Amino acid sequence: MIKFEEHEGQLFRMLDKPVPLTDDTELPVLVRMIQNDTMLGKANKRSCHPDALAIKIICIELTDGGLFLDGHYTYRYEIIGIPVAEGSSEWRNYQLVQGKCVYCPGDSEYYQASGQGRIIGKIIENNEFNSTWNSDTFMRDDSDGWQIYEEPKQPKPKYRVGDSVICEYHRSPLPKQVSYERIIDINDVTIVTQSQNGSVCEYDINGNHGDINGWHIDRVISPSEHIITIGCLSGTVEPVSTNGIHVWFHLIGVDDKTIATICISSLDTQTRELVESLIKGQEEE
Repeated sequence: MIKFEEHEGQLFRMLDKPVPLTDDTELPVLVRMIQNDTMLGKANKRSCHPDALAIKIICIELTDGGLFLDGHYTYRYEIIGIPVAEGSSEWRNYQLVQGKCVYCPGDSEYYQASGQGRIIGKIIENNEFNSTWNSDTFMRDDSDGWQIYEEPKQPKPKYRVGDSVICEYHRSPLPKQVSYERIIDINDVTIVTQSQNGSVCEYDINGNHGDINGWHIDRVISPSEHIITIGCLSGTVEPVSTNGIHVWFHLIGVDDKTIATICISSLDTQTRELVESLIKGQEEE
């Protein structure tokens, strides 16, 4: 059975039996000190600690400060592994053993090993298994260009329930109007928002208002940007502290100065729910 090992981020196919490192060796290769019963092997065992004998080194040149050549130009190292090129059939086989799915660009199928050691073909389009190949035949396929297949990541949704959004209306000759709202429902077609005064608006999924032309959802804002109105005051919410009984918050004006410090228990139910959601959203941020 073919064995693979990774060293310093590079994959090697391990040889069944080490072979001598010589001056015509194609580099790089994975080597260790000779440990057989030859003269060099016995000399290495006498002069080196077992930990040193066990070290595996990637040899990239033979003139590395005498590391691979001694004073008499006799090699003290043997080759134990050959590098595996990324995308090669051997690289593919190693990835299959690791449980990865692999594919060739332009092929309509990708492959992975089953628990029984077989190779499974899979259709990318509908993500369904379609057939099974004998692993012995498949493993001997010497084609290259293989890559790891990963399921496409689902795009992050543009809107989520609970988001604060700015809705704008701007149709000449009327001046631009801005409404700060919360998303309370989303389905495949519409986005439903609610303003602080309780009015509910419906937008299609592209951001257009469902009832009045000219309205659109401009953007999602952070909980710290959401402007609320309390009586004759308006501003953003900034949490202060709690004494275990009452929760207080600052109402911050457009000049970033505190215009009021309010106990949350003094608010009406709807405004209190909004403030609590904004404070919670800021804590999650």
